[in-house]
Amino acid sequence: MAIDPITASSAAAAAAPILQDALGQALKLGEQAAKDVLKTVKCKLYPCRCTVEQRAASFKATFGTLINEAKASAKGGDWVSAYALADAASELGQVQPFLGYVTSSGSKPPNCTWTSGPGLYAQKRAIAAALREGYQMNAGDQLARGEGGTHRVRKATGGATPLLLGGALILGLFLAAGAGKKKNGNGGR
Repeated sequence: MAIDPITASSAAAAAAPILQDALGQALKLGEQAAKDVLKTVKCKLYPCRCTVEQRAASFKATFGTLINEAKASAKGGDWVSAYALADAASELGQVQPFLGYVTSSGSKPPNCTWTSGPGLYAQKRAIAAALREGYQMNAGDQLARGEGGTHRVRKATGGATPLLLGGALILGLFLAAGAGKKKNGNGGR
């Protein structure tokens, strides 16, 4: 099923502060996961192995946080936020720093080749796209009623963080992604 570009851009606009907050929290957890790799890998002996494992840990933690927030939002009945968060997770491989992780090549940092990166991205993208499609109809209905976009992102400790104002960067990213979807005629998925 093709994703409706209007629903995608409307959900991104309604949930822009939530997306900004969730992505900020997710990236923090991803950074911590990457730091944790340093404790277990002998980075001085194997610098590229260390770099690749840090990239994988960072991506997985960031993706996991966005998906968990999408599921929590859906469980709470906020389908607009759930849709927008699942969409953000599905496009995570297309934004920095993750885009550069797969396109780099070489055997010395910072251009270490992450050979399993494209496969991991594709696997995670399929999971997120399935969730996004599952949330689409309910999100469209909520948007039509002027509802949704109220999810509160949980901190790593389990509490809720206040919504951040703005979200122009994230909103711009998703609106640009929505515009690209219209051009190729198949929803970009």
